[in-house]
Formats: sequence, structure tokens, C-alpha cells
Amino acid sequence: GNLEILILENLVENSAVMGKYMLDELQKLQEYPFIGQVQGMGLFLGFEFVQDQKTREPFKNKEEKKLVESIKNEGVIVRSGGSRIQIGPPLIVNKDEVDEIVMVIKKAVANFKP
Repeated sequence: GNLEILILENLVENSAVMGKYMLDELQKLQEYPFIGQVQGMGLFLGFEFVQDQKTREPFKNKEEKKLVESIKNEGVIVRSGGSRIQIGPPLIVNKDEVDEIVMVIKKAVANFKP
């Protein structure tokens, strides 16, 4: 019915708005040498985890797992594979939650020692 349409439209709009906001915030992480390209579409986002931003040479699996573990230990669920860390927060995510997710990732990257 109409209620489902309203809810769906709000989720789609929220996904677009929060996805854009999160993409902008994640792109700021490129100040860290280990963050390569940051990409996203709606709330399906990801960034490259690289040894060198210029060559975009990926880390080995072991280092990638280490970063993913430190992010997960702070309560943020991410997926990884092929030098990309992927984030897919729920469609109802809000600005405070996006800020918290980005802060956790930032902390993990800032503290990362290869």
C-alpha cells in the first residue's frame, strides 16, 4: 500500500543522501598513505587498501586481514577482498552513525603498522 511506498521512497532518498555524505567523508581518509581510491554508489562503498597511493600496490592478505579485524573489533562490519575494503551500512543509517563508522575506520587506518 501507500505506507510501503513512502517507506521505500524514504529509504531510497536516505541511501542517496547518506551514501553521498559517507563517500565524501571516506575520501578524506586519502590523507593517509594506505588509502587508495574511494568509490561508492548509494550505500555500497569501498576503498582500496594499498602500500603506495601512487602505484596502488595492494597489501598482502595478512595486512588486509589485520586492518579488517581492527575495524570489526570496534563494532563496524566490513568485507574485504582483492585489496578493497567494502562497507554496506543499512539503508536507514543516519549521519551520526556514518560519522561513527568513518571514525572507526580512520582510527584503524591511523594506527595501522604494516
